[in-house]
Amino acid sequence: MRPPLAGPLIILNILATLRTPNKALCWVIGGAVAFLWAVLYIPFLRGLFQFDRLHWNELLIGLVEGMMSVVWFEVLKIFRKGKRALSHKIS
Repeated sequence: MRPPLAGPLIILNILATLRTPNKALCWVIGGAVAFLWAVLYIPFLRGLFQFDRLHWNELLIGLVEGMMSVVWFEVLKIFRKGKRALSHKIS
């Protein structure tokens, strides 16, 4: 059974998911990346969605912010899990 794309060890889950063949996941992730690229870099679509061209530093900022938000939620889940375990030991 493949691990989901969310959980306390998200990096290990993502690596395990990428190691196991899953055509549907490849199509979904590939399609999302292709659509995002098309909307950002094809002039007609960029104008249709009223986007501006992103430079490498803006893409890097977005990538870092996305990773930080995932890490923040993982830390929060670990903290809540430890707090629940502690409350069960007390009662």
